Amino acid sequence: MKYGILNLGQIEAVVNKLGGMDGVDRFLRGELVISAAKRILRHLTFLTEVVVSTSSSFSKKSFFEGEGVRFFFGSQFRSWILASLPEEIPGLELKLEKFQLKKDMTDSEIKQGLGQPESLTPTEFAAVIRHLIERQPQGEAGTLLTNSYANIFYVKLEDERVVAVRAHWDSDYRGWGLGADDLGDFGWRGGSCVFLRS
Repeated sequence: MKYGILNLGQIEAVVNKLGGMDGVDRFLRGELVISAAKRILRHLTFLTEVVVSTSSSFSKKSFFEGEGVRFFFGSQFRSWILASLPEEIPGLELKLEKFQLKKDMTDSEIKQGLGQPESLTPTEFAAVIRHLIERQPQGEAGTLLTNSYANIFYVKLEDERVVAVRAHWDSDYRGWGLGADDLGDFGWRGGSCVFLRS
């Protein structure tokens, strides 16, 4: 082997980064191009990879209006995200990367630092947030922050506009707040986390 210093763990990591064996095949056929990473993580700390796997569909009403989880929705979240969801949300499998802000940052600073990452669709966001909140319905410790800091997601709406969607645990009201805002100079507090498609 030409590169004998590679160990099996490194080889597996490369295969994973390429998207598994299908990605390797596409790379070898010239259908997948690798470009230099554009991430400048000076003010962002990579924490972990989050695997979201939902094998079955669920109804919008059963989760967002059902028993078990208390929600508080911002008006823009209702009109931009909830209103655009189908009544039945399909299962999905995807990977997210979780980063933590080392200091107060705006959306443009976050996206610049992370290389303009691909956004989730509203339906993907709904499946992801259900997967995560079902594991922390009462503010238990877990993947999502529950210290009142924001869990930030970037979602592309049907009109191609990208918005910032936040989820936070409100310990006073014992529920999850979900809100959405246009991208702008809104300052996210250092310590908040951002979740991006891997």
